[in-house]
Amino acid sequence: MLREPYRGGNRLSNFKGVKSEGDLSNQHAGQISANAKSKIRNAVLWLEAQAQWKWCYSKKSSKWFRWKLNFIHLTIPAQGIKSDQFIKKILNRFFLYAYRKTGMRTYVWKAEPQQRGEIHFHITSDCYIWKKTLQNIWNGCLRYYGVIGTHSNPPSTRVHPTHNIVNMTAYLIKYITKNDKDRRIIQGRLWGCSRNLSQAKNIFVTINENEVGEEGRELTKESYRVDEYDWLTMYSLKPNYFDNLPECEVLHKYRQKIRSIQKGYAPTKNFFYDEDGNPITFENAKKIGLKPIDDLLYQQQLCLQT
Repeated sequence: MLREPYRGGNRLSNFKGVKSEGDLSNQHAGQISANAKSKIRNAVLWLEAQAQWKWCYSKKSSKWFRWKLNFIHLTIPAQGIKSDQFIKKILNRFFLYAYRKTGMRTYVWKAEPQQRGEIHFHITSDCYIWKKTLQNIWNGCLRYYGVIGTHSNPPSTRVHPTHNIVNMTAYLIKYITKNDKDRRIIQGRLWGCSRNLSQAKNIFVTINENEVGEEGRELTKESYRVDEYDWLTMYSLKPNYFDNLPECEVLHKYRQKIRSIQKGYAPTKNFFYDEDGNPITFENAKKIGLKPIDDLLYQQQLCLQT
């Protein structure tokens, strides 16, 4: 027995004489539900936790800046009468070619309607992708499906800088889970993530109340959410809590989870890029003027990989 009426066609086709009515849009009504927000929060937190530092050199400021996640914006120049489901086929093709060209395999995406009604996508990933490479990949997918419009290579993509955002994870969760009731309803899925993030479940460690003691205050401070129940208190810890945590059962399970997410899905091994988006070695990066703190972070990152 199904707990609720299911409006998708796959399961209902197993029941003789039953026909599906509508599609996924009848369930979400164009809004991110509370359950979906919880899943998005989980995916974004694990995305940020397993992401590695990358460094880019700015010729304009003559400085290095480091970041973990990027924020990509994809638009459709000429959707016309094409359905939202059809446009999402283009998005699937984009992820296929983005992986081949840049190694992008870990990401979260969301679909939104523009004011003019056409769909556009927001993507957050941990993979470095140069702005020209991004535009060539996306426009190639648009050209393949015939929705590129009259321009041969339109400015249909943007990569937003994220190194100046203080709390990147909180910003992403708030942005991706926001709802806009003043625009048209998108047909089909509103968001999605890569398979390694969708399969990343939370880890749980149970500690007796007598063993927590004064550490309970520290856990509260280092948690982004605390749920109080009659028989337990659940702390949802921030990813940076584990940076300075001594060796223990919690840290061991956390590292195992990170490795399981990264296994087979790790982005390019290049961590340093010049002003033109070309990868360079660590030695050449130091010659340009890499700061000692960045040198230390890079060495720590290498140690965690071994």
